[in-house]
Amino acid sequence: MGSKDYLVDETSLQFNKITQWLDSSTIEGPPPLTSRDIKLLSTFKIRSSTGDFIDTILGRLYLLEGRADLAANVFRDFLTHHPDQLRWNYYATWADMLSGSNNNLMKRWNNVAAWSGHWTIACLLLDIDPTIDSKLNLRDKLINLVRANAAYAPVIRARLALINDTRPSTLQWRLGQGSIEEDMEALRTMLGVAFYVANYVQMAQLLATPLFQRLPIADQQMWQGLHLLYTGQQIQGEAILQKAATQYNYQRAKLILAAYLLKQRKRQYVKDCVNFQSLVALLMPMAL
Repeated sequence: MGSKDYLVDETSLQFNKITQWLDSSTIEGPPPLTSRDIKLLSTFKIRSSTGDFIDTILGRLYLLEGRADLAANVFRDFLTHHPDQLRWNYYATWADMLSGSNNNLMKRWNNVAAWSGHWTIACLLLDIDPTIDSKLNLRDKLINLVRANAAYAPVIRARLALINDTRPSTLQWRLGQGSIEEDMEALRTMLGVAFYVANYVQMAQLLATPLFQRLPIADQQMWQGLHLLYTGQQIQGEAILQKAATQYNYQRAKLILAAYLLKQRKRQYVKDCVNFQSLVALLMPMAL
């Protein structure tokens, strides 16, 4: 085997490793490759065997590294050329949300009607802006999935309760009933339920799962910061939430941090770390 053939085989091996890690809910440890590694791999002839699929790996790694603007560009280009690859709209929604590309969000929903995991995007959109329901009737679509006893019906039922700010019923959820994207959104729902009922032990257990590491880093830090705030580690919690809110531009983290700091009467600090006009804009839908 020549050195060139060896490089191609080694490149394919590395590509398989990162693909398996991203699509697994059980493999422990950090991702075996970074976005920089993927950029280097793509300089070899691996694209002839992976096609544009390598771009979806790059986009997901960008989300894990907090580079949402680059992820948004990658997924936008990929879905332009491969509109039938519906699952990638989930990551594109995350990327658009975190990069401030809100004009694309409704488009993401309109593109995924035929995907069994489309409920995940409905949940994300309702997280981002509850008022969007008046345009898309997302709650009704989620309710219909519950009535149809869809695979993730218990998760969707619990998520609807959280969206409506009502106490969710006990949620039992088993990994692997659908796609990794559905499991990721199920995990986020479980975290929300655990926080709502103040079960911080369960929150800690969920934060320690391998699946948690597949969430965008901004969302990881939001949940970690929230858990720290309510387990006696306020200084660390505030710092992590502030990073998610400012460095990663996560609107939900901004809202949580602002609400917490206002509750603690740190009003000047709120003005320093969160644009006050943006805070008002975020709080308005909650007041309607």
